[in-house]
Formats: sequence, C-alpha cells, structure tokens
Amino acid sequence: MDYIIITGASKGLGRALAKEVAEENVTLILIARNKCELDSLVNEISGINVKIYTFNFDLLDYEKLELLMSRIFLKVDLNNCNKITFINNAGTINPICHIGELDMKDIKNNLVINCLSPVLILNQFVDFCNTNSLDSKIINISSGAYKKPIEGWSLYSASKAAVHMIIETIAEENKNNPLMKIASIDPGIMDTNIQREIRETSKHQFSGVEKFIEFYQDKKLRSPIDVAKTIKKFFINDWKIDGIYEKLDKYIWNE
Repeated sequence: MDYIIITGASKGLGRALAKEVAEENVTLILIARNKCELDSLVNEISGINVKIYTFNFDLLDYEKLELLMSRIFLKVDLNNCNKITFINNAGTINPICHIGELDMKDIKNNLVINCLSPVLILNQFVDFCNTNSLDSKIINISSGAYKKPIEGWSLYSASKAAVHMIIETIAEENKNNPLMKIASIDPGIMDTNIQREIRETSKHQFSGVEKFIEFYQDKKLRSPIDVAKTIKKFFINDWKIDGIYEKLDKYIWNE
C-alpha cells in the first residue's frame, strides 16, 4: 500500500493531485480547512477503489499539529506500507502589501500557514519515516518567488525561501539515507485562487499586476490538472530528477 498525504487538498493543485493519484493500492490522507470542499472531493473519487482519510484542519491552528499528525500516523499500516509521500501544497499569497503597510495579524497568518505549520509537519514526518525505516518522499510545492524579491510579495517569498532551506537541510541530513527522497517543485503559473488574488491586487501594492492579468487573458496559465499529471508521472510514480529544486517546465515540455 502506498500512502500519500496532501495539504491544501480541497482546491487548486491539491485537489487535482488527489484526483490524479487516487487509484487501487493507494491510501489518500487529505488535509484541508474547508470541510464541504473535502466532502465533495471524496464524492468525486469515491468510485475508485482507493482508501481515503480526510482531516478538516486549519493550518493556523499550529499548536494542534502534533495531535493531528499523531492521528494521521495511526492510519498507516506499518506492516503494509510500501511507500509514504508527503506533499506540502497548502499556502497563501496574502497579504500582497508593501513592508510598512502590513497588518500584524496578516503577517502572522501568512508565516504560520506558509512556513511554521509546514516545518512542524515536516519535523514529525521525517521522524516517523526514519524511526520506522519507511520508503518515503517529500514533495514541496515551491515557487520561483523564493529566490527573488517581488514588490508586495515579501511574506510569500520569504516563507517559500524559509521552507526551501528546510527542504535543502533535510536532504543534506539524509544524504546517506536511501529510503528518503526529497524535492521542491516550481509548477509555474497555474490557474488557481492565488493567481486570482494576484489579479485583484491594486497597482499600488503590486505594480506588475497587469502582466498577471495578461497571463490570464492570453490563456497562459497552466492547468492544475496538467501539473498534477506531471508530478504524478515524474515525482510520484518515478524519480528521475537532477536536483532538490526542479522547475516543471522541462518535464511538461518533454511529455
């Protein structure tokens, strides 16, 4: 049995991934804050012979993450676990706002969702996998924003950079562990809620907003379904990658 844990599973790429990897001999563990969307997702894929566990959880509740992960690990049959994959997908770009104009609550919420909670989950996931000598994969959904400053995106870029360094460090610490595979993936610009939120930003907060409006109007946004298919093919079913940070462009173009 293969186990796949996905955060932010109810919408966008997370939802597309859940639908794409749902197949026989797979146990899906889906985490999202929107229970209605989670329930509708389960209804969509319930016809497939796949075991599904859903956890309605808001990553802002980081103090309850230890309990959540303990409940999740209880769903893993250690005697029948061929591979376990964690996909760190949940995230927010809000607030898009200049430094000096940020709201304190928004700063906290962004960094908890994008950085603190993922790190807490990764810490427990690595411990669980190494303690039980499990064949494991960590797939972090990243962004090119992690390595360059973008007006109004300070928190998003900084949190992506922080998690990327955690991913790099996990890889370094497990370089002699053949059971653990690790990658950060930049999926490119996708037709998701994050893109909609960018398009709705004022020019004052993000002067490049018109370019993103043009991406949408010119149909240059990548489909989450296409991205999910690529991730499944090259990172879940297979693992022929060149480094820790991978842009999906070359994989999609080579399909």
